[in-house]
Amino acid sequence: MHIHKEFIRKGLHAVLAMAFAVLASLVRAEILILIALVLLGVFISIRFARLHTDVHKVERVSFGELFFMVGVVVTAYVALPENVLLFQTAMLVLAFADTFAALAGIRFGTHTYHIYDEKRSFEGSFACLVASFCVLVFFDVQYVQALYMAVVLTAVEVVSLRGSDNLSLPVATLILLHYFV
Repeated sequence: MHIHKEFIRKGLHAVLAMAFAVLASLVRAEILILIALVLLGVFISIRFARLHTDVHKVERVSFGELFFMVGVVVTAYVALPENVLLFQTAMLVLAFADTFAALAGIRFGTHTYHIYDEKRSFEGSFACLVASFCVLVFFDVQYVQALYMAVVLTAVEVVSLRGSDNLSLPVATLILLHYFV
């Protein structure tokens, strides 16, 4: 896939995750979940109606847009309204770690490996680790804990196939923050 298309896709991915992080401070949890469910319905309709644009077409089999909305719903249901910061942290890990992993892998990924039939790169995995670490430290997670959590989140991203990292990354972030911070 051309880097330009992937840059647009991942840019939209990051903006949408950041928008949900901001929305968590502005609207009730029920409204945020409703918005995510409506978008899930729209994405399902687009997929079944085969209305994909070039931005949606990827060289691999991916259900990332569907997993994304399910990830938002699950994360919001678990974290909100009691812990907006927890939800925001999970959304920003999704926004940055996943995005930087993909873009670094495409741009710099010369050292590749395979997980089942999907290709990954050490450069992309390292970018995921660094981005996760930075987001966690930004939210005042201690350095050692942030490093440990970033390693686990990177492992989760690596083994999440077909775009399921859009669900597994925010849920794993919630679990790690809940039990270790």
